[in-house]
Amino acid sequence: MFGRRELRESVRVEVARILNTRAHLKGESQSLAEGTVLDYGLPDFYAYSASSNSDLEQLANTIAKKIAAGEPRLSEVRVLLKADPTNPKAVLGIIRASLRLGTVIEPVNFPLSLDSQSGFQVSESPGN
Repeated sequence: MFGRRELRESVRVEVARILNTRAHLKGESQSLAEGTVLDYGLPDFYAYSASSNSDLEQLANTIAKKIAAGEPRLSEVRVLLKADPTNPKAVLGIIRASLRLGTVIEPVNFPLSLDSQSGFQVSESPGN
C-alpha cells in the first residue's frame, strides 16, 4: 500500500509517461480506439505553436483528456498552458486534478514544461 507521497509520485510518473508517449493512430482508427490502450499517449502536436492561444488551448484540452483516460486515480483533470516567456518554442503549465486516496479525495497540482529538447517534464508541486 502506498502512502500519500508514494501515491503522488506514482501518479506523477504515470502522467509523465502518458505525456511523453506518442499515439500514432489517426482518423477513423483513432476514433475507434479512443479511450482504449491503443490510444494511449498524445497525438503528434509539433505543428502547434507556443505563441498561439488557440493551439495551447487545444493542446491543454487534449492533455487533460488523455490524462483522465490513462490515469484512473485522477479525476476532474484540468490543464492550463502558457508560452514560456524565456523560450519562444517552450510551454509552461500546470495540471490540476483530484486524487483518490482510498476513500479520501484531495487536490493535486503538477507543474509541467515542454520543450523540443526534453519533451514533457512533470514536477511534484511543493504544495502537494
